Amino acid sequence: MTERFYEAVQISEQPDGFAVFLDSFALKTPAKKPVTLPTKALAELVQTEWEAVEGKIDAMKMPINRIVNTSLDRVPDNIQGLAKEFVAYANNDLTCYRAEHPDKLVALQEKIWGRWLSWCGGRFDVSFAVTNGIEPVDQSDETLQRLHNIYLQDADNVLRMGGLSHATALLGSAVLALAVEQKEMDAETAFEAAFLDERFQIDQWGQDDEATVRLQSRRGEIEEIVKYFGVLG
Repeated sequence: MTERFYEAVQISEQPDGFAVFLDSFALKTPAKKPVTLPTKALAELVQTEWEAVEGKIDAMKMPINRIVNTSLDRVPDNIQGLAKEFVAYANNDLTCYRAEHPDKLVALQEKIWGRWLSWCGGRFDVSFAVTNGIEPVDQSDETLQRLHNIYLQDADNVLRMGGLSHATALLGSAVLALAVEQKEMDAETAFEAAFLDERFQIDQWGQDDEATVRLQSRRGEIEEIVKYFGVLG
């Protein structure tokens, strides 16, 4: 890891957005692409992470920067592949696989996941098949094609697509990721929905230290992606 080499972090408005400067050096991605951001608020999040660096520059402690860099470096050459991954998540969406028992978990899944399936259906004019147990269920070609088009609806906005792919993998659900992207969910709601089963097991059987640490890490990641979409524009 590189030692911090700069004194000041500043934002400069450019004709095509907002750039972040480390002293006189314009911020670039690992692939040397210029980091030009659509909103000042997003640039300020990037700026804050660079200002917080003490000693070595650790990308793992800069989640907003990681999402931005990944989006700018990897999305443009893999748009169709990422769209297929998004559709694959939708076809096996977390929210569509329900427990058969206990009754309390069944009711909780219907209350929380059912709400977001209904929201997604109304917002994007799609319908989802739901199954109980572990039997697989395929969504209709019409629903999957529509979601494919939704992912690609703003094909020049690589920051949106990169963030949406990140959110989908993090939450295990295209439905929940779309709710975050559309600013319908706060971080706590997204965490509650994405890790409903794990949290239920903890409530029933008590905390496991390893699982608790993992969930705390995921909660932090969810907070960052919600923050990211909140300022993306």
